[in-house]
Amino acid sequence: MNAASSKITSVIKNLLLKILPNSWMTIRGEKPNSIYLTFDDGPDPNVTPLLLDLLKTRNAKATFFLIGTNIEAYPELVSQIIANGHSIGNHSYDHKAFHKLALQTQLDQIITTNNLIEKITGSKCKLFRAPGGRLSFALFLSLIKLGITSVHWSKDSMDWQQNCEQAISNLVKKPIKNKDIVLLHDDDQKVLGITEYILNKHVGYQFEKI
Repeated sequence: MNAASSKITSVIKNLLLKILPNSWMTIRGEKPNSIYLTFDDGPDPNVTPLLLDLLKTRNAKATFFLIGTNIEAYPELVSQIIANGHSIGNHSYDHKAFHKLALQTQLDQIITTNNLIEKITGSKCKLFRAPGGRLSFALFLSLIKLGITSVHWSKDSMDWQQNCEQAISNLVKKPIKNKDIVLLHDDDQKVLGITEYILNKHVGYQFEKI
């Protein structure tokens, strides 16, 4: 994404934040003096348990946006996330080129993944994050009809394209702010160092789930 596109995206996010009900689209948190950590693409047996242990040591809560195929492979990790007091969101069934799929196929993936989550947790999933944040207007409207909140983010840790040191450097230059929803991924162990940095850097904040 070039600088011009990034600026346009930021303007659009700010406009949406002002005009859309929070139950339709969530871009920033509501509680004062809080940070919202969100982890996409899990659960992962080599990362998620370690991340849960790290969050537990700081009494930090977070939101995990899970992929359906990973839910099927590691249902015990889904149960562990809930047992540790975190919240779970839907991140599609298989993530692959999700934005290129037909609308009905996208909805089928979302419903399938929601059913998997409900089977394990006993609760209906009300949160969805589009892979790559690519959410069409048609899908957005469909989610509203289903009573599902679209969740974006206000701070990208860049962990998806940078190593631990680079991502931390990026967060030093562009710090996390009050009520930020932070995008992270728990499919690579580098997230552990990035998350530990965030927890240590913001000791005066509460870490909340969405």
